[in-house]
Amino acid sequence: PLRLFRRSGDIAVTAVVVLLLAAIVAKLVRPERPSPVAPNAVVFLLSSLALGPGLLVNVVLKDHWGRPRPAMVEAFGGTLPYVEVWRITGYCVKNCSFVAGEASSALWLMALALVVPKGWRLAVALLTGAYALLLSLNRIAFGGHFLSDVLLSFALTALVIAVLWRLVVASPPPWLANARLEAGLTALGRRL
Repeated sequence: PLRLFRRSGDIAVTAVVVLLLAAIVAKLVRPERPSPVAPNAVVFLLSSLALGPGLLVNVVLKDHWGRPRPAMVEAFGGTLPYVEVWRITGYCVKNCSFVAGEASSALWLMALALVVPKGWRLAVALLTGAYALLLSLNRIAFGGHFLSDVLLSFALTALVIAVLWRLVVASPPPWLANARLEAGLTALGRRL
């Protein structure tokens, strides 16, 4: 059951991405109708996923930090030495422990709380936050990550989300304003 629960993280993130892309397609197919999901919300969510869990966590840190996973460490039956969280090493070459990728993706789901209607925000934040916490504890229990990997992953992902929310949703430049994005999708839909 815990392995199935682990896989649910990828399924949840994929489902959100598919729904966001479907919203864009729906707008292009029926350009006279308003977008089912605000275009700036789509840009915010997809860019925060790509830049946070995607680029920063999985490309930059996991593949270049070299921190072995707990299951690889001698203290837990592995063959490698324990490496402190901030020390870059060559013990692990790819898909290393620092930082936690699945925790980052699960925490990214909390960004949904920033774009849903106000009446749903608290419920979505609590549900996705609890999900991210449980999924991350599951990874720790399986020896995939240290607690520090998860906490730093949460912090880095939350920072990316906060910066992009500010830049794309709260006070966007004119070319990212929701009305301009909506008009652009309408024009593109009519051309198609």
